[in-house]
Amino acid sequence: IFAPLVAPLLWVGDGNAAIDISLDGLTVDNITAEKPQIKLKAANNIVQIEQLAAHVFDGDINATATINLQCKVPKVNFTTTVSGLAVDKALIATSGEANLTGSLTAKFQGQTQGNNAEQLHQSLNANGKINLAKPYLTTFNIEKSYCDIAALIEKIPRKNDWPQGSHLNDVQASVRLKGKHVFIERYTTGLGNISLSGKGHIDLGKEHFDLLAISQLNGDHTSEQGCLVKSKRVRDKDIPIRCKDS
Repeated sequence: IFAPLVAPLLWVGDGNAAIDISLDGLTVDNITAEKPQIKLKAANNIVQIEQLAAHVFDGDINATATINLQCKVPKVNFTTTVSGLAVDKALIATSGEANLTGSLTAKFQGQTQGNNAEQLHQSLNANGKINLAKPYLTTFNIEKSYCDIAALIEKIPRKNDWPQGSHLNDVQASVRLKGKHVFIERYTTGLGNISLSGKGHIDLGKEHFDLLAISQLNGDHTSEQGCLVKSKRVRDKDIPIRCKDS
């Protein structure tokens, strides 16, 4: 978006330059950013992005970066923070549907290199922490899956009157980015008396994800509205549930 404005910095060479831009709003591909700001300084073929900020999807995005143009292939080191971003609004704007709601806070640090967006994406290496507050998964009821497994083991009738989705506890996750791959190295959450943890892999190139959820029941009821689990073969045991989809 800002490339035409930043391009003159390439002609500065060993000189010095500064750019300070503030806009009321900016809309690109149906994504509207409020109050975008960018502050840059350049000297000796090194560009310092001191601020790249905007209010988008009810949240705030801030980034800083150093772009080294002294090499044949530009190198970038960056830090990005996101606070209070509405996940459902972001998903609707980018994919047309939202199977997850919640408020996202995150911080990433990383580096990449390349002469265009594709090269920068392919060379990306970053690590970060994510917190998703008040998440609701609209398409999958995790408690139902757990109770179905318990009913199968205990050989009792299954409970049928389940809501469609899952209200989860806040999600904490450690994430690693490598190229177009997102590796969820560990996450923790839960619902009712069920604790959930696991890991996952998202392939942005193939638009596919593979998520492992390891559940453990603490007590004899999954929740007040859930199911009774009598068997010690199920209670206080790790039970894995794997989700794969596009």
